[in-house]
Amino acid sequence: MPEKILSDIHRYWLDCRGQRLMPSRADIDPADIPQLLPYLLLTDLLDDGRYRFRLVGTEVERSFGAPMTGRTLEELMSGDYLAFMRSLYRKVIAEKRAIYSTSRYSGADGDSPLFTKRVMMPLSSDGLVVDMVISAQVFLRVSALDDRTAQALLRSVGYESEDEENLQAVT
Repeated sequence: MPEKILSDIHRYWLDCRGQRLMPSRADIDPADIPQLLPYLLLTDLLDDGRYRFRLVGTEVERSFGAPMTGRTLEELMSGDYLAFMRSLYRKVIAEKRAIYSTSRYSGADGDSPLFTKRVMMPLSSDGLVVDMVISAQVFLRVSALDDRTAQALLRSVGYESEDEENLQAVT
């Protein structure tokens, strides 16, 4: 179940955080979470305000349809989707807390829309300033669903409107 992946990484982040506002990158040990690695992204916050993907899991890159590791958000995305993703990163950085979001976009095959869910969590080397974001992202192809479920998912992420943002705190 895709949602289990998101709840598992969030629980792991909470455990690493302890009583602090947020954990550091050094607190995250990939050996602790091998089953989650295909769905993870580690994003560096660059001094010029851009976001660079330090590490991107195989499932994320497969669904995106292009290599992402080492590239910036701005190189890989454009238009409304770039603005949406920037707004998510800004929210994580400003609020210094985990956020959950859903969205849709065309899949790598260009034919069937993908429904995606993600959780984004801040990391900080000094405990105060966010300098990296760890995320997990899961995907569901709309074509793999029955019509009723597909329509409900598309409506839930604003498929019929201009507004794709659907943010809420992860509890």
